[in-house]
Amino acid sequence: MSRNTPLTTGEIATHCHVTAATVSRWIRAGSLKANSTPGGHYRVESSEFRDFLKRQGMPVPGFLQLEGGDGERRRVLVVDDEPSVLDLIVRALENDGPYLCETATSGYEACLRAGVRRPDLVILDLVMPGVDGFEVCREIKSHSETSSCKILALTGYPDEGNVKRILQYGADRWLRKPVEIEELREEVARLLGVVRAPRGGRRGAGGPA
Repeated sequence: MSRNTPLTTGEIATHCHVTAATVSRWIRAGSLKANSTPGGHYRVESSEFRDFLKRQGMPVPGFLQLEGGDGERRRVLVVDDEPSVLDLIVRALENDGPYLCETATSGYEACLRAGVRRPDLVILDLVMPGVDGFEVCREIKSHSETSSCKILALTGYPDEGNVKRILQYGADRWLRKPVEIEELREEVARLLGVVRAPRGGRRGAGGPA
């Protein structure tokens, strides 16, 4: 997906941490310029959204700041049952690179979203009530439609058993929680092939190359 691909109200709502209905109100009020599809759905050009964010004094996501190149946005699904962790990771990534983030707060929701949205990367907390991260990883990797999705596991219990198990289930890399933001950004860029300037040191991370 290129940066010139129009955004939906749902995508804009995710970036601004509001509801899609709020975005629609902005459009109807003339604050945000949009086009309508034959089916009556709003679509907003990336340049219009960028200008809107600047006028409002809001942070501009990294993918809207790209100059040159193909401007491809990588879809990232962030899965954690703690809203504060989700917010921290989404903000850190979207202000750093060409990432379009979505979130899920349970393993069940993560499996549904992965099947429908087919993200390029899933950042996956291992310990969640109900369907845990291990089962989510196995489910994603077991289906041909999502098996190519990269998985970055996060765990606050990085003992040998947990690490070995999640790698056997198909995770590409893992990081220790609480996560260090710069380390997370580097691992995400590495997994998705995004070039970014180095920013200092990093702690050790585990997993196959």
